[in-house]
Order: sequence, then structure tokens, then C-alpha cells
Amino acid sequence: MFQDTLGGVLTVYPYRDAAGDTVGAALRLDHADKEKDIRQARRDGSEWLARGMLDPRPLYRLPELLAADREEPVLILEGEKKTDEVAALGFVVTTSCGGSPAPSKTDWSALAGRPVVILPDNDEPGRRYRDDVTTLVRSGGATSVSALELPGLAEGEDVADWIAARLRDGQSSEQIASTLRDKVTTACAMPVTAAATTPAAIEPASFPVDALPPVLRAMVTEGAAAQGVDVAYWAVPLLGILAGCVGATRRVRINTDWPEPVVVWSAVVAPSGSGKSPPLRALLGPVRDRDYELHQRTIALHQQHAVDLDAWKGTPVDERGPRPVPPPILAAMIDDATLEAVAARLVDNPRGLLLAVDELAGWLRGHDRYRSGGGDEQRWLSVHSATSFPIDRKGAQNGPARTYVRNPCVSIIGTIQPAIARKYLANPERRAAGVCARVLLAAPPITAAELTDRAIPTHVHDDYRRVIHSLLDLRLGANGEPVDVPLSPAAYSRFRVWHDRNGTACVDAAREGDEDIAAMLSKLRGYAPRIALELTLARAAENGVAAILDVVDEDAIVAAIAIVDFHEDQARRVYGQWSDDDATDQSARECGSLSSLAARFADILKSGPKDREDLRNATGRNIKAPRIDAALAILKANNRATMAMIRESRGGRPREVWTLVGSGVSA
Repeated sequence: MFQDTLGGVLTVYPYRDAAGDTVGAALRLDHADKEKDIRQARRDGSEWLARGMLDPRPLYRLPELLAADREEPVLILEGEKKTDEVAALGFVVTTSCGGSPAPSKTDWSALAGRPVVILPDNDEPGRRYRDDVTTLVRSGGATSVSALELPGLAEGEDVADWIAARLRDGQSSEQIASTLRDKVTTACAMPVTAAATTPAAIEPASFPVDALPPVLRAMVTEGAAAQGVDVAYWAVPLLGILAGCVGATRRVRINTDWPEPVVVWSAVVAPSGSGKSPPLRALLGPVRDRDYELHQRTIALHQQHAVDLDAWKGTPVDERGPRPVPPPILAAMIDDATLEAVAARLVDNPRGLLLAVDELAGWLRGHDRYRSGGGDEQRWLSVHSATSFPIDRKGAQNGPARTYVRNPCVSIIGTIQPAIARKYLANPERRAAGVCARVLLAAPPITAAELTDRAIPTHVHDDYRRVIHSLLDLRLGANGEPVDVPLSPAAYSRFRVWHDRNGTACVDAAREGDEDIAAMLSKLRGYAPRIALELTLARAAENGVAAILDVVDEDAIVAAIAIVDFHEDQARRVYGQWSDDDATDQSARECGSLSSLAARFADILKSGPKDREDLRNATGRNIKAPRIDAALAILKANNRATMAMIRESRGGRPREVWTLVGSGVSA
């Protein structure tokens, strides 16, 4: 029917579902002029329609794939004709309908738990198909994904051309299959990492600078332009600085049972020399000025205390009043990341503090300290949620002294080099504890440093300073408690829609086994209202009314959602790079262990030829077939061992017997 309608020599490649029922077909029409035409058909009950198959489409040769040994590598090619050719050589093979433009329309889940080797065509569509399929099958749960680039292919050639060339040279199908199997085995031993297939061409999301109030927007855009760096180098630390200035004076009230403190931990991940430190110095200027003012006030208070104490000591004992109490050490910020120092400063400064460190490594290292009441890491998690906690400190003479920290609001900003971030934040135990998920990470694009004559305008500096000082002037409410600022009805409605979407994404990530992403998404759920409140306060500070702000409006929630969406994109990229590095390390370890296994097999073969079962038993370990194949392939590729198929005189299946080259003993 289709041949009559379309003309040409028709070949039908049926597509079957897992039950073996034919649901569609690819139609290849070869014309006399050697041109080809590829079309599709799908089954609709008992009728066939000349239309594309419904999505998701099944894999080609799906029943054969499902029936194959799960440890056998599955070869993926582009196109049904060459797939059948390779299948005839004894391989487990498949392809997707529609070629290089449409791999995403196919259901690749049948490859979960299986090793995969992709044999791409040697052209641009083939390489694109390789990259797209690698991403799809990896996300679908393949145990490993390798790419086999066949040698000697001219541009536009493929595995069918590779096979045809060897047939012309007089090789048998068995010889071709043996050569191809060796190459497949070697490829399996060297899986490609996700870094090679992550769509790097997809530009990372830019920081949504329009979400910032006008004064802050001007500060970060002018600063980034003057320095010649991406705006995220300025905007990301700004989020932590604003939160540190607000401190415990305000918290956002989502509903009756859900308050969120204004605590933000943000970090720029970038190598040395990328320009990550100058923004901190410029943005922290007004905070350091206030901190210096508080330091001068502290000196004056302590000087007066010394005078009062001397006067008290000079008063007759029976006339003395209470001993003068030492004054607090006032501060707006702190750079000592030890928990004792932070706790002591919080007792003296209940409105909260900003911890600003150029390199976060010291803070992260401090989490590993152990204390009788629990590790520093757990205490810091309490700080992030502003949950009160006690700290026991041993006094010099008076025994243990307890410091109780209420509403411990400490926002953190800093920078961290990629290798250090991976060492501390990507550590499985730390990721499981939740520290990493609580840090708003950003890895902005890196540009070469260029000297410019541009500077931040004076009025921009002055306006920014005014906003920061206005936030630092905010005071705690009654009884030293934070002042609650609710969401407006419109803001709550907008937040609720985003919140539920975030919750669904979090559950999906957890179901897929991506616990790091799930944890990160759950923390962003709280960060959205936190950032919304600090943005609302900053905008009010521009107009001098921050102290009387009584509601978070819809515009602030929309802006905050845009910012947390940016950080979600950044976290996925940073976490993805860590996973790529882990995969590379694992691949290197596997390659090293395969080399060791190959050397062990060579030692065993010195005593004479052995079959595969002999080699497995001699190692004294339960080694899976693919690893044995890979180790033997290394020996064969290095011309250290040869293989022969030996059939016993009594019949039965031939055995694969291996002999060490130069041993003087034949199989």
C-alpha cells in the first residue's frame, strides 16, 4: 500500500512495544538515483495510518533488547538499516525512530541498569545524536554510557561503511564481529563523563538584576561594569549583606505557623584572579563604617567601665553597690568564624551579625570540630533557621558556663574556589547534613581582567550607603523579639503557586534519587520569602520608611522568585559539575582497577592457557563478565594475550581459551 502510494523500493522496519505488538514502523524508500526517503506509519487498532508514531516512541528491537542479558552492552546506532546489520553480527542493538532530530521523542527507560555504547555517524548530525542520546540514556538510568568512534571513517560514513570495508578486504562476519566486540569492550571500560555531554552551549541564566530595587540595581550594575565582570559577582554577595543588615529585627510571616528569619548565606564560586574579591570590599564599605562606629562606642563604654570599676573598688566595702557590669562588645559584622566567637558576639548584639570572609574554607573547616553538645555544623544549621541554642564554655575557675543564644541571626557572605567548594561542600556527609543546600551558590562566567577608567559614580555610592545604614538602624520589637512582617494577600497567592510547583519538583528529584537537588529545592522554598522581605525593606529604605514597613507586597515576591530561580539554575550547574568530577574520578579508579585485573590475569596465564571461568576462579573474587571482558581486551590490545575458541572432543559449545603471548604454550 505505502509502496504504491509513495513509490521506490520499500523496506519496513517495525517498532514493537514491550509485549511484542507492532505499534508503528519506519518506512525506508530507496530510489533508483540512490536517494532515500524516510517516513513513518503508526497502527490505530486494525488500521495503519501514514502518520508519525505517538510519543513516547518505543525503541527499535525493544523485545530483543528486553530479552538480552542485562550485563551485555547495548549498542545504539542512528538508523534502522545499520542497526539490523550490526544485530546480525550478534550484538544487542537499538535505535530511535526519527534519527538525529528526534531522540527526545523516544522512551529510553528500557536501558536503565544496562551498559550502553553509542556508535555515532561521522558527521555533525551523528555527533549531535551522540550527545543528545548520551544525556537521555544517562538520565534514564544506564549504568554507563560510552561512545565508540570507529577509526578510519571518512566524513559522513558510519558503521555500515566500516563493515563493508572489511568485507571487501576479505574478512568474514565472524572476524568483523570479533574486532567490533573488542572495540566495544574497550569503550565500556572508558565511559564518557557527563561533562562531555552536558549542554554547555546552553547559556546559564543571568542574575535578574531588574529584580533589585533601583539603588541596589545601580550599585551592582555600575560596579560590575567598572570592574568588567558579570553582575552576579556583585549581586550574589549583596543578598547576604542586606540580610546581615536587617538581622533579627524583622522576619517574614508566611502564615500563622510559618515565620522565616532574614538569614541568607551566599557564596561566589570562582578561581583566584577571577575578580570575586573586589565586589566584597566595595559592598561591605558602609557596613564596615558602621562596625567601626560601634567599635569606637565600645572603647568609650569600656573606658567608662574602667573608671566606674576603679571608683567601686575605692569605695568602702560596706558602702559599695553592685559591681559594675562589663559593657558589651558592639559590632555589626564579624570575621572570626569560630562558633564561640559568633555566640559571644550575638549575646552582645542580639539584633544579629554579618559574617564576611573572603574565603569560606575556614568557616567550613570549623564545622568539623566536635563538642559535647554536638558538632559546630549542627549549631550552624540552627543559626540558619534562627533557632535558639545553648553553648557550654569552660570557665577558667568557675566551671562550665552556659551561653544561651536567642534568635541567632547570622548571615554569611564569602567566596570560595571551585576545588575548595568541591572538597567541603560536595563532601557526601556535609551534603547529607544540609549545609550545602543552605548556601546560595553562584559560579558566574569568568572573563579576563581588563584595566578600565570607569568608576562607580559618587551618587550611586552615596545612595547605597544610605540604604545600608537605614537597614542597620532597624531595631528589635517588644521584648527583644523580631517584628513580624506578613505577606500581602496578593503576595501570598503568588507565593503559594510557586511554592507548590517547587514542592512538586522537590518530590520528583527525590523520587529520581537526586537527594542533593531535592534538598536544595526545599531550602529555596524558604529563601524566596526571606529575599522578598529584604528586597521590600531595601526599597522602603530608599524612601526612608523601612522602619514602618508592615507588609511584603506581590512585586517583592515576584522579584524574589526570579532570584531563587537563578540560584536553582546555578546550583544545578555547580552540583552537576561535582557529579561530573565524581564520575571522572570513578572512571579513573575503574580504569586503574581494570589494569590491575589485566596484570593479574597475565600472571595467571603464565602457568598455561586458561578459559574465562578459570581466570574468574583464580582471582578468588566474584567479578562480573563486563569487567573480565574489559581486562582481557586490555591484554589483547597490548598484544600480551591471544584468544582461541576450543571445542571439546565430546561436543558442546566452544570455550574461549586465553594464552599469554611468548609463553611457549599453545591452547
